[in-house]
Amino acid sequence: MLTLLAQRVDIRSNLGSNVQFDLGVLVGRFAGVALLASAVATFTYMVYGGFQWIMAQGDKGKLDAARQMITQGLIGLGITASAFAIFRIINYFFGLGITIL
Repeated sequence: MLTLLAQRVDIRSNLGSNVQFDLGVLVGRFAGVALLASAVATFTYMVYGGFQWIMAQGDKGKLDAARQMITQGLIGLGITASAFAIFRIINYFFGLGITIL
């Protein structure tokens, strides 16, 4: 099964040219873009929560909502970092040779 994962997959383009893409490179680029997008999204969500905190002006309900947004942003950032770490660990142990970012 591991040798099956390490083999190159020939993906032909619709233009008729004989171009080979490495499936590992394709997966690595997709994972890198997805992790980068999720990190930017969680950071933006946390900044928005901080902005809501500032604009709450002491209103307890708005402060709690802003605190929840910041907490959810931190949880999202933790999930993103965990996904990156798990991807790197799987890549290391199985020797897939997939690089991201």
